[in-house]
Amino acid sequence: MQIAFFSSHSYDIESMERIAKEQGVTPAHELKFFTPRLDATSAKLAEGCEGVCIFVNDVADEAALRVLAAGGTKAMFLRCAGFDMIDLKVA
Repeated sequence: MQIAFFSSHSYDIESMERIAKEQGVTPAHELKFFTPRLDATSAKLAEGCEGVCIFVNDVADEAALRVLAAGGTKAMFLRCAGFDMIDLKVA
């Protein structure tokens, strides 16, 4: 599974890559890191990724979710406690 991380900072990349290595994540699970926040425009970056991981200021509104779905995304993971940025009816 390819997982796209939005709103990625150097500390996100370092910690996620370290955890993946420690957990023995196989090459079949590719992590892709993107600096932009998720929105309807940046969602195209995740094309081909089955999962996306978003942060608190990302926007998973209807437009972004439709772009993600069209690109093959089937799962969304959050690096935050809240989920108010997700259009749950569309998701």
